[in-house]
Amino acid sequence: MRGEANTVNCWRCILLLLAPLTGFISFSAAAENRQDFDIRRQSLSAALLDFSYQADIQIVMPGYLAEGRVSRKIKGAYSPSQVLDILLKGTGLEYEFIGPTTVTIRAEVVASESQAGRRRRSEDREMEQLFVTAEERRETLRDISISVATLTGEDLESRGITKADQLQEFVPGLTVGGAQIGNTEFSIRGIGVSSGSLMTRSGVGVYIDDVYIPRQGPANMALYELERVEVLRGPQATLYSHDAIGGALNYITQRPPESLEGRYLLDAGNKGQLNHIVTVGGGLARNFTAQLAVASFDRDPVMANRNPGEPDGNEVNSSAARANFRIAASDRLEWLASVDAEQTDHASVLYSLGPAEPFQFAPGLPLLPGSDPLRSADVNASTGEFLDIWGGMVRANYTADAYRASFIFGRRRHELGGRYDLDQSRDELVTEEIFESSRLESFEARFVSLSRKGKAVAGDVDWLGGVYFLKEIADAEKVYFAPGLNAGINRWRQDLQSKSYAAFGQITYWLNDRLRVVSGLRYIADFDALTLAADTTMPELDNPYLQEDFALRQQRDWRRLTPKIAINFDYSPDTSVYASVTTGFKAGGFIGTPGSRSMAGRFAPVRVENLEVGLYSQLFAKRMKVNLAMFSAKYHDLQISGEDLYGKEFVVNAEKTEIDGLELEVQARPSPSLKLSMGLSVIGARFDDFELPLNDESLDKKGDRVPRIPDATLNLSGIYYFPETSHGFYSLRTDLLYSEEAAGLGVEEAWPSFRSYNLWFDYLPNRGNWEISAWIRNVTDEAYFQSSSPGISAAQGAFARKLAPPRLFGFSFKRYW
Repeated sequence: MRGEANTVNCWRCILLLLAPLTGFISFSAAAENRQDFDIRRQSLSAALLDFSYQADIQIVMPGYLAEGRVSRKIKGAYSPSQVLDILLKGTGLEYEFIGPTTVTIRAEVVASESQAGRRRRSEDREMEQLFVTAEERRETLRDISISVATLTGEDLESRGITKADQLQEFVPGLTVGGAQIGNTEFSIRGIGVSSGSLMTRSGVGVYIDDVYIPRQGPANMALYELERVEVLRGPQATLYSHDAIGGALNYITQRPPESLEGRYLLDAGNKGQLNHIVTVGGGLARNFTAQLAVASFDRDPVMANRNPGEPDGNEVNSSAARANFRIAASDRLEWLASVDAEQTDHASVLYSLGPAEPFQFAPGLPLLPGSDPLRSADVNASTGEFLDIWGGMVRANYTADAYRASFIFGRRRHELGGRYDLDQSRDELVTEEIFESSRLESFEARFVSLSRKGKAVAGDVDWLGGVYFLKEIADAEKVYFAPGLNAGINRWRQDLQSKSYAAFGQITYWLNDRLRVVSGLRYIADFDALTLAADTTMPELDNPYLQEDFALRQQRDWRRLTPKIAINFDYSPDTSVYASVTTGFKAGGFIGTPGSRSMAGRFAPVRVENLEVGLYSQLFAKRMKVNLAMFSAKYHDLQISGEDLYGKEFVVNAEKTEIDGLELEVQARPSPSLKLSMGLSVIGARFDDFELPLNDESLDKKGDRVPRIPDATLNLSGIYYFPETSHGFYSLRTDLLYSEEAAGLGVEEAWPSFRSYNLWFDYLPNRGNWEISAWIRNVTDEAYFQSSSPGISAAQGAFARKLAPPRLFGFSFKRYW
């Protein structure tokens, strides 16, 4: 008997030693009864081991769940259930007896979980299944035929992401650029267009809580107190907006907690960086919960103006607030609502002009110097910009026995303005002013079949469908002051009225319990009316901006069907593959700043066919996740934006464009102390047939790269967890970001390749509801370009470029209650 006991104990020790590699801890046990326990305060894993010996109960759990946790002291007569309740209290873990002498422990799912608990458990749960709502139902990545990247709210905070243009560093295939506050270009897989015309919408659909944001400036909103951000890559015209021919982003805000809780975040660093976020929420009445978040983001200028007396530029000055509400009217009906507001004010906007060699704004004008040093400008015009955003959403979710119905009402508004020095010099050549506002109302009704509880069998059908309506009223004014070009003052006023109707549906038919076919269809009807009025103080033929005064009204309507078909195969419980063919459609529009009535033309709509295959797999006892997608898309009449010789924007169609590539995302946890992740995007985007009319010339762009899209991007991240101490645990994270160079439309290179590094050192105490981090972003002070700027000086041989911030360092402090 003693030999058998020794053998059992040896196996227990071996299993414990192997836990970091296998991901499981197993302890032997006996039946539940009241008995004496003596468990000292120690690490949770050691306490569970003592409990296993003393209670003779087998415990099965992922080993990393116990990492970094400290147990309570237990001494006296208790039942095993009471001991487990004490040991697991406040850890975010729950247990379940799956046999008389066997218990399993896992991460619990509690709607009212505290912010601190979410943060602690997010480190443990990263390798578990991540649920998304990309196809309107809660599914894992292996269940859908879409390439999806997801960043949780904890991911955003831990990486210091506060704006959408920072997402591109961690989401393969996503590019967010543009130098004007109202002209942000969202691009996925090389598809996106940026222009100041109201009739030019992005090729990427951006949503907040499933409410469409039609304008590019408001889409680059502050990111705070989000549950997650979902990035859907490839055409999404079946279930999302028909404008989403490149993909879609969905910002999903947090639901209010059930119990009263709050949080304060301070983010402080050099260059005057000071961010504050205060959040409080909980139950206000029976079945009624609410949450309020207030945020401010500030940073000093990071670009120097070499012109004496002119201010430095590119500071951050933004404030925002959001309130979320939930009413559980019954077991079947819930109401969700949110309102948000944001205000941004940049007193000075400067750009790095490149290349460094002197250039000319126009033939016959003096040579102008490039940016030297790189983080500097030399301009005389007073510049600045502002953006105000308001929005709201009301959603009713009704759950029947066989389906769930959602009714979503949305409203969005924004106002923006800006003044920019187009010649980017001390000479008073040309200055641009813009003003824009919009009001949007939308309604969507969705009906989704409820997922089955058991295994699917042949003949089972999942379905979803709905209708959508959108109405937008927008106006804009653009003015060019061009005394240095003898072109006077030129003004365009745009008024847009837009309506969109859609009906959509998708069916998933199970051929057997592992193979299913997905078929979807969306019908689109779009109606737009644009009133355009132009006037100039210099109505002459040689005026490069506007040759005459005129007014006109243009209308157009588009109707289109966009089908999709896909097949999914579950190779194993942990591996799934899919293949899909999707189509997409993006409406055309009108030229926003034509030089005369006769030039007031239109650009054509875009059509796309996309072939895609993908793989999702979990390996090595779910210690590694791999998400791979390969695609080939053919675009007809792709809309391309650019600037002419004098900095005036245009939009033209590229007849045929082919874009091929892949996205690879890998997450691995080789040991409880180390987590690794990688994101890779490789894109080959070339024009197959494109004649570019530019500055009274026709340039053959066949074979050229699609502009402002790097051929490859890579991000690598690693987190090391130091051995736990008696007072808490520490972790060190590093990020490597790399991007190939990107081409321009009219010059050889829009911005060069770059690599950048980030470092974080985190401390999480065992006691106390707080945590602190020290960080360095852009460790090597790399002067790399986040984007080139459509609309800010396309002078001969020069590009105005938006630089990423320099090296920033500081600390973050979080307090929970």
